[in-house]
Amino acid sequence: MATAPTIRQKNMLYKNRAVNHKVAAKAAEKTKAVSKANYSVWVIALLCFAMFGGAILQIIDLFF
Repeated sequence: MATAPTIRQKNMLYKNRAVNHKVAAKAAEKTKAVSKANYSVWVIALLCFAMFGGAILQIIDLFF
Protein backbone atom coordinates (compact mmCIF):
# COMPACT_ATOMS: atom_id res chain seq x y z
CA MET A 1 0.00 0.00 0.00
CA ALA A 2 1.24 3.48 -0.82
CA THR A 3 2.36 5.73 1.97
CA ALA A 4 1.05 9.25 2.56
CA PRO A 5 4.05 11.04 0.98
CA THR A 6 3.78 8.84 -2.12
CA ILE A 7 0.08 9.56 -2.47
CA ARG A 8 0.68 13.28 -2.00
CA GLN A 9 3.36 13.20 -4.68
CA LYS A 10 1.09 11.39 -7.14
CA ASN A 11 -1.78 13.77 -6.35
CA MET A 12 0.51 16.73 -7.03
CA LEU A 13 1.59 15.22 -10.38
CA TYR A 14 -2.06 14.63 -11.32
CA LYS A 15 -2.95 18.19 -10.33
CA ASN A 16 -0.14 19.61 -12.48
CA ARG A 17 -1.22 17.49 -15.44
CA ALA A 18 -4.84 18.56 -14.97
CA VAL A 19 -3.87 22.24 -14.91
CA ASN A 20 -1.91 21.78 -18.16
CA HIS A 21 -4.89 19.94 -19.75
CA LYS A 22 -2.89 16.78 -20.28
CA VAL A 23 -5.33 14.59 -18.37
CA ALA A 24 -8.29 15.53 -20.55
CA ALA A 25 -6.29 14.94 -23.72
CA LYS A 26 -5.42 11.42 -22.65
CA ALA A 27 -9.04 10.73 -21.74
CA ALA A 28 -10.15 11.97 -25.16
CA GLU A 29 -7.68 9.62 -26.85
CA LYS A 30 -9.11 6.69 -24.91
CA THR A 31 -12.67 7.54 -25.95
CA LYS A 32 -11.63 7.67 -29.59
CA ALA A 33 -10.21 4.18 -29.34
CA VAL A 34 -13.32 2.88 -27.60
CA SER A 35 -15.74 4.36 -30.13
CA LYS A 36 -14.04 2.61 -33.04
CA ALA A 37 -16.22 -0.15 -34.44
CA ASN A 38 -14.40 -3.37 -35.27
CA TYR A 39 -16.03 -4.96 -38.31
CA SER A 40 -14.35 -8.00 -39.72
CA VAL A 41 -13.26 -8.07 -43.34
CA TRP A 42 -15.78 -10.72 -44.37
CA VAL A 43 -18.72 -8.69 -43.03
CA ILE A 44 -17.64 -5.66 -45.07
CA ALA A 45 -17.08 -7.87 -48.14
CA LEU A 46 -20.54 -9.42 -47.76
CA LEU A 47 -22.14 -5.97 -47.47
CA CYS A 48 -20.29 -4.70 -50.56
CA PHE A 49 -21.26 -7.82 -52.48
CA ALA A 50 -24.90 -7.34 -51.56
CA MET A 51 -24.91 -3.69 -52.59
CA PHE A 52 -22.82 -3.81 -55.75
CA GLY A 53 -23.88 -7.28 -56.80
CA GLY A 54 -27.50 -6.18 -56.87
CA ALA A 55 -26.61 -3.11 -58.91
CA ILE A 56 -24.65 -5.18 -61.42
CA LEU A 57 -27.53 -7.63 -61.79
CA GLN A 58 -29.93 -4.74 -62.41
CA ILE A 59 -27.65 -3.33 -65.13
CA ILE A 60 -27.37 -6.76 -66.77
CA ASP A 61 -31.16 -7.14 -66.60
CA LEU A 62 -31.58 -3.71 -68.18
CA PHE A 63 -29.47 -4.54 -71.24
CA PHE A 64 -30.40 -8.17 -71.79
